[in-house]
Amino acid sequence: MAIKPKQILDTAVGLGHEAVKSGVKLADRLRKDETAARARATSGSPTTVGAPKPGQPGAPKSATVPKAKRKPAAATAKRTPTKAKARAKPKPAAKPKPAAKPKAKARAK
Repeated sequence: MAIKPKQILDTAVGLGHEAVKSGVKLADRLRKDETAARARATSGSPTTVGAPKPGQPGAPKSATVPKAKRKPAAATAKRTPTKAKARAKPKPAAKPKPAAKPKAKARAK
């Protein structure tokens, strides 16, 4: 009996299917090992392991910043101009421009 192309394809697909199944099993085992390693107990609270207290050098910094103190109202108020500055000063009248002088002609030698 001759081998038909359909038989060759079925065999190749079957081998591929088995390879994928074994790869999935291996990945599952690796994931289980990984989660088991993560599930261990922690070493303890920061005070028991010798971590510095907040505010000390090497301690974690706070993400919140203390609010700045407000300035007194007198310092933030806009200054109003005095009466002398508020009055508009009269502008001097524009002076007429002097007439242009005629240029001296070049002398012929």
